[in-house]
Amino acid sequence: MTEEAQTREVLERVDRYLASLPRGLSSHPDCVSKASNLTFQLVHRPAPALRQLPEPVRRVLEDPPLPSTWIPTTVFVAATLAIEAHHGITDETLAIESTEEMLKSKLYGLSLKMLTPSMILRAGAATWGLFHRGSRLVSHKNGDVLEARMSFPSGLFPLEMLRGYAAGFQCVTRASWKKDARVRLVDSGPTFGLFRLD
Repeated sequence: MTEEAQTREVLERVDRYLASLPRGLSSHPDCVSKASNLTFQLVHRPAPALRQLPEPVRRVLEDPPLPSTWIPTTVFVAATLAIEAHHGITDETLAIESTEEMLKSKLYGLSLKMLTPSMILRAGAATWGLFHRGSRLVSHKNGDVLEARMSFPSGLFPLEMLRGYAAGFQCVTRASWKKDARVRLVDSGPTFGLFRLD
């Protein structure tokens, strides 16, 4: 892909997301995310701060904030989409890469091996609020099946991000003793994503 085509893809992907929101980047001001996920991604997948990008997105790509900083979730999502478009990858690919890097840590790797997939998914839902505010992830039993429902204001997380979360959740659950665990996105809409552990 030429540099011009790459730039066009980045801008189109970010513009599509912003157009799906009621007020662009200013939408849902109560929704914030820790910058740690974004800064981690930028270490492995740097992306240029294109001058045509909205200023808040350009700023976090050019000068990433400290991992503990809270940033608007809309900026987090837009910057993530820009990274993916620049590298020509899906959100699923980026989520798997990021999760696998995290799992290389002895602390995470050893801890997860002692847990069941359902314990891991429940723990993930319980700790969602440590990294995101204004959105929720709640696990529940549906018969014999464990599900986790993500709820958020309209358009905050596009479908590609929800698919990426499913891939990341699956990566983590497979680090348990049950290597064939599978987490799927089974339903979604403008305000929710429903994940199921098989």
